[in-house]
Amino acid sequence: MASETLKVVSIGNSKGVRLPSAVLRRYQIEDELEMVETADGILLRPKLSEKLSFEGSFAEMAALGGQGTEIDEFDGTLSDGLPHDDYGR
Repeated sequence: MASETLKVVSIGNSKGVRLPSAVLRRYQIEDELEMVETADGILLRPKLSEKLSFEGSFAEMAALGGQGTEIDEFDGTLSDGLPHDDYGR
């Protein structure tokens, strides 16, 4: 891991640091960072995505026991009044 000195700059009534673009790309940082105060200092890391993994999605579906799945809503979708297509569906 490289060490680099960054200048603290004024941003309105606050202070901030500018991160090098190579670092932003390497860690896929876009709009937000998570800041964690530790005994050693401040840790900045990419904010974790709220997206579920396949494992998380399957675990959530298993916990529901099949209730509330999209297939339960399929009959409502079929009867929504949309015209049939050229294939008789």
